[in-house]
Amino acid sequence: MIEEVSNPDHLLSYEQVYLDYYKSYEREKGYNICKTAGSQYGMKHTEEAKRKISDAVSGEKNPFSGRKHTEEAKQKISEGNKGKKLTEETKNKMREAHNKLETIEFLKKINTGKKLGEETKQKLRQIHTGKKHSEESKQKISEAHKGKIVSEETRNKIGQANTGKKRSEETKRKMSEAGKNKPEMIEHLRKINTGKKLTEETKNKISEAHRKRKNSKHYTFDKDSNKYRVRIWGNHIGYYNTEEEAKQAVIVNLEKLKVQQTV
Repeated sequence: MIEEVSNPDHLLSYEQVYLDYYKSYEREKGYNICKTAGSQYGMKHTEEAKRKISDAVSGEKNPFSGRKHTEEAKQKISEGNKGKKLTEETKNKMREAHNKLETIEFLKKINTGKKLGEETKQKLRQIHTGKKHSEESKQKISEAHKGKIVSEETRNKIGQANTGKKRSEETKRKMSEAGKNKPEMIEHLRKINTGKKLTEETKNKISEAHRKRKNSKHYTFDKDSNKYRVRIWGNHIGYYNTEEEAKQAVIVNLEKLKVQQTV
């Protein structure tokens, strides 16, 4: 015993004084775990302790298991978090936690086979509608995906998910513009595809696509604009009032593109 304190209300204050003086929270000087009297501030759990705590509150052991927040509760949580800003240290810790292999495996495990309900999908659409990534965000996403190889299984899933989907005219235009005059993109595609060998199935698909492109009229009637849209080899040319005007535009622009390819 260091000192006797008669008033219980002063116990924590005295304890803090001696903690600061003797630094008994440092392993080589004492046995205190925490730096602050009456709290767990400064204490760090071991990896084993963290795992045990996680196991103790995971799944059905979690006191909130099977329950849902009411709309009122969600609103209160949202209001309580508005205006709060995370420190860089906290952001880094969250990134590290999400990038850990065990975290990724855990998320895979609990989400495998799960299908989102229509209500959840609708909510996600509403949340993301109108949102745009900043240039910095786009750059980070690009850097994060560099060097990643998409498995054949994933490609098939993406293909199946997109089957039957129709892109809007705006999306088509953006995709067309994105591929134009971007030497870094062309260089990147050349780099990742160098040395790759195409399967027979892929060769047949490319051959079929070229055949269709060769025999294509290069123009279609667009119901939204009530005009004929001319598009040659992925390049949007323009909209024309009559089919005859569209045909003439195809002839003129095909000649231009052939000259450019020759040069």
